[in-house]
Amino acid sequence: MSVEQDQQQGAGDGTVGGRTVFIPKGKNYKILVASKLTVIRGPDEGCELVVRKEVVTIGRSKSCDLTLSDKAVSSTHAELVTVEQGRVVRDLGSKHGTFVNGERTGAAHLLPGDRLTIGATSLEILYRCRKKSRVPAGREHEVVSPS
Repeated sequence: MSVEQDQQQGAGDGTVGGRTVFIPKGKNYKILVASKLTVIRGPDEGCELVVRKEVVTIGRSKSCDLTLSDKAVSSTHAELVTVEQGRVVRDLGSKHGTFVNGERTGAAHLLPGDRLTIGATSLEILYRCRKKSRVPAGREHEVVSPS
């Protein structure tokens, strides 16, 4: 099925048959199955967010895509960004920092099952790529330059 045919079957909300499609300018397209962020510890334990956007914000502000009630979370704490290799989490200058699998980071590639901790809240990310695009071995949690 072509991307155009796939888009015609979408719900008109940026998703395509339950998947999110991002077509970077001048690059081949890539279809990501929608990610899911699940709060596994903290005041909002059990909350889930299905990620269907290229950039998702996380924080206490009502303007964030995932709004948390944790007082140790900044109003706009971090963002989850879709890049060619998958997903990257970026700290947005938060007071208490962003941690991936227990290590503080300014920005890092996320792999399925990684634990993201902001404030007293821990989240787990799950996703799959239809087109295999992996981060090179040994660079799974390499710090990337925040843009």
